[in-house]
Amino acid sequence: MHEWLDAGQGACVLAQPELKRIVEDSVRFFDGTRYCLDERVVMPNHAHVLVQPLTGWEFSDITASWKKYTARRINKILGTEGGFWQEESFDHLVRSAASLELIRQYIRDNPEHWGGRWS
Repeated sequence: MHEWLDAGQGACVLAQPELKRIVEDSVRFFDGTRYCLDERVVMPNHAHVLVQPLTGWEFSDITASWKKYTARRINKILGTEGGFWQEESFDHLVRSAASLELIRQYIRDNPEHWGGRWS
C-alpha cells in the first residue's frame, strides 16, 4: 500500500496548492474541539493525519466529516462529482509511546518517500 501511494499513482490533484489547502484547513478546523491534532501531511494523492478523538467523538465520524467536506469542495473546483477519497481509511491504533513516535516520524518523512519531489 505504501509503495503504491509513494509511487504517485492516481491523478495526484492534491499537488495543486488550492486543493491541498482545502484538506489542510479541514483537518485543522476542529482541532481542540473534536480531536487533538498531531502530525499531518497532505501528499499529492493521499494524506496522513495523527489525531486523538476527544470525548464524545468517534474517529470514523471525524474522518467521514473530513472526507465529505473536502470531496464536495474539491469536486466543485475540478468540475467533477462522485467519490474522491477511498471509502475505507487505512488507519492504525497507537498502542505505545514507541509506536506513537514511529508513526510521527513516518508522517514527517513521507514527503521524502516521494524522492524529494514534494514538500
